Amino acid sequence: MHLDELGVNDIRVTGDKAKEVGDYKVFLTGVKKGRAECRVALFIRNTIAHNTVSVKHVNEQMMWVDLVVGGIRTRIVSVYSPCEGTDEDEVDNFYEVLSDIVVRVNSKDRIVLMGDFNARVGNRTEGYERVIFKCGEDMEGNRNGKHLPDFWASMGLAVTNTFFKHKAIRRYTWEGRGIRSIRDYTLTDFEFRPSVRNVRVFRGFFDDTDHYRICSELSISRPRIK
Repeated sequence: MHLDELGVNDIRVTGDKAKEVGDYKVFLTGVKKGRAECRVALFIRNTIAHNTVSVKHVNEQMMWVDLVVGGIRTRIVSVYSPCEGTDEDEVDNFYEVLSDIVVRVNSKDRIVLMGDFNARVGNRTEGYERVIFKCGEDMEGNRNGKHLPDFWASMGLAVTNTFFKHKAIRRYTWEGRGIRSIRDYTLTDFEFRPSVRNVRVFRGFFDDTDHYRICSELSISRPRIK
């Protein structure tokens, strides 16, 4: 699909790595020792990989890459949130670390979060109009999802895949055991949200996962040069 950036979860690798794979520079964050389970990666297309100014392997569940494209510094974050039913202290620690990643971004910079948040935020939009739009999932949020709107609002983040009206088959990101839901999200800061042209799900790429690929089209304008 000629994607410029791709975030991947549950890659099951050990150690932090950077390597070339086809047309992409790949940054992987894995376990330091023991069994390799749910870890994250970022693929950056070679045509813009040279714009990478910083890479941070935070832990086994999140990493980020800073790119300067069109004169704008953008932080791309790949995350894999704890599953529903995980100990609350572990969940709180996860979001404490994630908030530190977000708030450290300069106010003039942009941020994009991609990943499996293992949460269903449902249709709770009242009071969160800048965060969640009505094109999400028509249900009540689960335990993981109930506190997320407050967290996203405090971080100034918008859930972009709830702002575009598509058929259900293009909105639901997970399907299994006769259930389908939205568990994967792409988020941007409030100021960058108007630059997101479209977000939708594409099915049929992988046979060994119950998740579908969610794709965002973003427009980064270049500053006027005198």
